[in-house]
Parts: sequence; structure tokens; C-alpha cells
Amino acid sequence: MGLEGEWAIVCFELKIDGEQFTKLRAVYQEAWGKRRELMTQMRDAGGDWEEMAPKLQKLQEELVEERRGGPGGQGGGRGQGGLGGGGR
Repeated sequence: MGLEGEWAIVCFELKIDGEQFTKLRAVYQEAWGKRRELMTQMRDAGGDWEEMAPKLQKLQEELVEERRGGPGGQGGGRGQGGLGGGGR
């Protein structure tokens, strides 16, 4: 599942609010900015998806880790791939 899908789950399925939502929003905003930068770099480089795919995968893994509270942290992720996802 991608960034947009996970954010939709946070907003509409999990019904998180308050401080936890504020923290998650900051994590997703940072990931969105990094993703946007990567996509811009890819377009500027001529659209090499094979080169970009591992970078996007790493960003997704970092998002999952951050959402869980960092290495050994206690976040709320559900499953290997993130929120309700099966991962890759």
C-alpha cells in the first residue's frame, strides 16, 4: 500500500484524533515531502523507474519504522507493510 492509501486509513478507518493524529500527520507530511523530492529528481533525470523504485521502497520502510516509533519502538503499525498491508 502506498503513502496515500495509508494516510486514508489513518484518517477514515482508524479514526485517530488528538495528539496521536498530530504526531502521525507530521510523520506523513515529512514522508510526502521526501517522496515529492524523489519524484522530481526522477522526472528531471528522464524518468528512470528502475533506479527510483529502491529509493521509494526505502522511503516506505522508513515511514513504517517512524510510525512504529523508531527502532524497537512502540507504534501502531499493523503488519509487515504498514497499516493493514501485507508489505512487499
